Amino acid sequence: MGCTEDIIGQRSPSKWRTVKEYIRWFDETLKLVPTCNDFYLCKGKLLKPFLEEMLPLRHFLANKVNVSASKVYCKHYLGSQPYDARIIDTEQRPLNCAKIEFTQATDVEESWRRSYLVEHGSVPVTGPINKCGTDKKGSEITATLSDEYYGKTLDRVKKLILKVAEKKSTKDYDPRTWLVIWFHVPVLRHFKDHDVCELRDFAVKRIAPMVKMQRFFILCVGSPVKELIEIPLLK
Repeated sequence: MGCTEDIIGQRSPSKWRTVKEYIRWFDETLKLVPTCNDFYLCKGKLLKPFLEEMLPLRHFLANKVNVSASKVYCKHYLGSQPYDARIIDTEQRPLNCAKIEFTQATDVEESWRRSYLVEHGSVPVTGPINKCGTDKKGSEITATLSDEYYGKTLDRVKKLILKVAEKKSTKDYDPRTWLVIWFHVPVLRHFKDHDVCELRDFAVKRIAPMVKMQRFFILCVGSPVKELIEIPLLK
């Protein structure tokens, strides 16, 4: 793990960069990080925010901001402040500065899939997954591929997004903060336009009324049809 942590740390993860510079920095760093067990289990003081905050920031910027914009800067922040990144457009007056909070829609099943992936080298992304036993006495994770499970998986993702939003609604944030809830689309093997519409409609009806921040997005990392969905909020 020391090697992985050193690779990320030596490349100055928390530094002001233009959008194009940040995307290039992340992609180059990702190529240098070894895909070892710890990578998939997402442990480490730098690796965890690299995968859970810097990765979605890279995809958010690629979808939301003009990549060629030379006057728009971004920076990821390590620590416990109530946001993960800031974006500043230096051409706007007054200065336009947005704080962004990233949070992943995930659960224990996702953790089991990562562990299964480490042990077996591959993992079904849709289908039931179960864990028997305990970590102390010994456990076994079983996973089965099932396309019929797809609808249940989409419903699970919606419930996870709702759960995350409910948790965020109880905290105090600067009202100018942008909330980005994200998930890996590979858990939905056949993600299509109608799924985007279903997810957006669900977020508008169930989640938007509780979001107290300035803007709200759902980021579908790896989507073949649409990665970034902005959800209109009630003013």
